[in-house]
Amino acid sequence: APQSSSARGRAGARELLAGHSRDETSEAGDNGPVKAGRKGRKVEVVCGYIGSGYSGLQFQDASQVRNQTLSDVLETALYKWGGIKQANYRPFRAESARSGGQTFNYSVKWTYASRTDKGVHAANNIITTKLLVDPVELEQNAGHLPQSSLDAINTFLPSTVRIFDVYRVAQGANARKWANSRRYKYLIPVEEIKGDIDGLRRIMQTFVGTHRFCNFAGSISTPKHKVGRKSFNWSIARNEREAATLKIIHELNEDQQWPTISAEKRKEVRYTRTIVDIRVVSVESEGRKYAEVTLVGKSFVLHQIRKMIGGAMAVLRGDLPEDVLQIALKSVFHVYIPLAPGSLLILDSVNPREVPGEGNGRVSLRTKRVDASKATDGRWNLALDSSLAEAVNAKSKAFRDSKIIPHVMKLSNQHEVWSEFQHEVGKMYRAHGSYDSLVEKQKKWDQHQEKMIELKREAGYLGRHEMRRKSSERTKGTKADNRHRTEQNLSDISLREPHPEKLKEPRRTASPLQSLIRRMQNLKKNIF
Repeated sequence: APQSSSARGRAGARELLAGHSRDETSEAGDNGPVKAGRKGRKVEVVCGYIGSGYSGLQFQDASQVRNQTLSDVLETALYKWGGIKQANYRPFRAESARSGGQTFNYSVKWTYASRTDKGVHAANNIITTKLLVDPVELEQNAGHLPQSSLDAINTFLPSTVRIFDVYRVAQGANARKWANSRRYKYLIPVEEIKGDIDGLRRIMQTFVGTHRFCNFAGSISTPKHKVGRKSFNWSIARNEREAATLKIIHELNEDQQWPTISAEKRKEVRYTRTIVDIRVVSVESEGRKYAEVTLVGKSFVLHQIRKMIGGAMAVLRGDLPEDVLQIALKSVFHVYIPLAPGSLLILDSVNPREVPGEGNGRVSLRTKRVDASKATDGRWNLALDSSLAEAVNAKSKAFRDSKIIPHVMKLSNQHEVWSEFQHEVGKMYRAHGSYDSLVEKQKKWDQHQEKMIELKREAGYLGRHEMRRKSSERTKGTKADNRHRTEQNLSDISLREPHPEKLKEPRRTASPLQSLIRRMQNLKKNIF
C-alpha cells in the first residue's frame, strides 16, 4: 500500500538517525532510544566546553552557520542516552518537515545562563531544559542524576565537551533569570600590551560600575513594540530644555564626522549593565607571561567584554587615546571600538541567586519551598546536595585548568588570532580620522549638560529628583547589602563594601501605610 506523506517523512528521518544506537529496553514506537520508566522532568544541565570549531552555544539555523553549535552536540548526546524523545529531537523534526511529513507546533525550550559567542569557552555554564529521567534515581540522589548516568551521557560527547551535573528544578525555572552574576576570564600575552600589566589594570577599572555600553555592544535586534505601550517621539521638544538639547545635537551632527547615538538607543535599557569587579593579575606558563583579566558582572550585552578588552589593548598599544575610551563610555557619540579575539575568552562560573545550605538553598529551585525536615522525598537531602554541588565545582575547575586554559594559551601563540585583532584596529582607523574634533565636540556637550543641570535646579526639578533618588537608595540598601554578602560567599573575588558615610546616613521612619504593606509582604512570604 502506498505510504502517506507523514509516514514517508518518518521513514526519511529514521534513515537519518540510523546510526543512533537503540537500547534493548527501549519502548516501542517512534520515541527513539528512550528507556522504559523514565518521566519528563525540568532539569538544569551543568556543562563545560571548548568553543573552538563551533558556531556558539545556542541553537541556530543550520543554513546560516558553517559549523555545528554546542547545543546541537549536547542535544545529540542526550538523545542517544535516551533523555529526549524522537519527536523532540531537532534533526528528526527538520528532516520530517523537509520530507513533507509530520510537522510539529511545539518544541522543548533551552534557556542558558550565558549564551557564549562563537569560539568562546566555558568551564561552568548552565542550561535549563526538559529531559526524560528516572524519578527513582533522582529521589535517591538528592535530585541529581547519579554519576553512572553522567558517565553514560559523556560517552556520546567529545572530550572537549563535558556534562558535570544534571539536577531537577522547578517547572518554571529559567537558567538566565536564575543567574545573579557571571564571571569571565580573559588571557592576554604580555607582549601584546607591551608588558604594561599595571596600565591594563588601571584602564579596566574605568568600566567598574553601572554604565551605558552603547559603544561597547554588538548589533542587537530592535525589540518589537508591545501592544498598549505608548511610544515616544524623541524629535519633538516638550519644554525649553529639550528644545536646547535637540538644537545642540543638530549642530554636532552637521559635519557627520562623529555622529551622535540616537535617543532611542541611548534610552534603551538593554545597553545599561553593571560591572561588579575587575581584577588583573600576572600568570606564567611554560616560560611565557600572561595578563589574566577576571570580570564579574550581573550580565553582559553582546560583544561587551571583547570590546572592553579590545579598547584597553588599543590604548596600551598606542592606537587609541585613553580619554577617547572614556568618552566612548559616557558620551552620546558613535565611537568604533576594536573587538578582541573571542577564542581567548572563558566563562569561568555562573553565580546563583541562592547558595546551597540548610533552610534556604537550591531546594526552592527544585519544586516548591517547603520545610525540608518534614519532607520524605530524598531530593530534599540538603547535606548530600551541598556535597554534590562542591564536587561539581571541583570538576569544572579541573576541566578549566587541564583542558581550557592550556588550549587558550596555545591559541594565544597563533599569528592568525592577533592578525584578526589588527584588522579590527584597521577598521577603527578607517571609521574615524582625527580624535581632536571628538574631544572638542565632547567639551561642547559637557557644557550643555552643565547648563541643563542649572536650568533644572532653577526650576526646582533637580531637588525633587535628588530626594526621590536618595529615598530609593535607602529603600534598596538592605537588599543590596544582602546580595553583596551572597556574592562574597560564592566568589573568591572580594566585592567592594559600601562607603562608610552612606552607612551612617539616618534611616527614614516608615509611614503607617508602608509598614502595613511590608507586613503583608512578609506574611505572603511565610505562607507561600
